[in-house]
Amino acid sequence: MGTSVSPWLACDMCADERLQARELANITHAVARMSAGRKLAASEPVVQVMLTALERRVVFVDLGVDEGRSEANLFWSFAKLGRAPGAEALVALEAAVVQMGPSLDAQNVSNILWSYATLGVMPGAEVWTALEAGAYTRPLLSST
Repeated sequence: MGTSVSPWLACDMCADERLQARELANITHAVARMSAGRKLAASEPVVQVMLTALERRVVFVDLGVDEGRSEANLFWSFAKLGRAPGAEALVALEAAVVQMGPSLDAQNVSNILWSYATLGVMPGAEVWTALEAGAYTRPLLSST
């Protein structure tokens, strides 16, 4: 199984300031889906370079702009790949989750919690509080 993705192209793409949270989430999600479908080996060095570049870009994007969808997708993608985000990326993602709290919907809360469980990482108290706020404020199903 090989890939024709250039690690330099991936690095250049992530250095582009126009690449924001949604695009990062979409690219990382696509890599995770391709890996799960055995169309791409996440362990290949070129893919690892690309994931590292994506992870580094997370620190610089404006998170918290789409009700947690990008953050949830990034968490999910890294978990699906069996790769915890690096310390700086994790701090940035968790800060966005804490900031958004009640605006998170139940699906995003669920994806984020699944990711923590899959990676074997326990969210901190502030993250738990924010996830609880989202789950109670914006439930997946409404009684009305």
